[in-house]
Amino acid sequence: MCPIEALEIENNLQHRDEAKQYGGAFSLMAMEGEVKLQLIDLIKEKLWSDYVTHYYLTAVVGLQAIEERGELIRLALAETIPQYTKSRIAAAWGCLALGLVDQKQLIEDLAEQAQWIPLKWTCRQVLQQLS
Repeated sequence: MCPIEALEIENNLQHRDEAKQYGGAFSLMAMEGEVKLQLIDLIKEKLWSDYVTHYYLTAVVGLQAIEERGELIRLALAETIPQYTKSRIAAAWGCLALGLVDQKQLIEDLAEQAQWIPLKWTCRQVLQQLS
């Protein structure tokens, strides 16, 4: 756990200790409305290239179905660098949570062509539930 403070959450999300990462994500999820949206935007601006932070931001937006940040889900799903594959899994589930049917073709492509089995499996599961 970490305090529900912007700097603490940011520091924990980019930490290499998984427990601290989870704590940062948990604290981010506990934030209220506009403050949470602003922090998501700030962290995305500063740390989107960090694959761990990328994953946690994608997961939080999807898990909490934050419609105002649906574009973040779209960006994560479209990312092709291998280090971001976990983010693509979180993004596929986020598409389901947010009802982003505009991403269905990409999810179908990944369900057929993804090299990593967990991504392929996830996309197949998401497609079944999107239908």
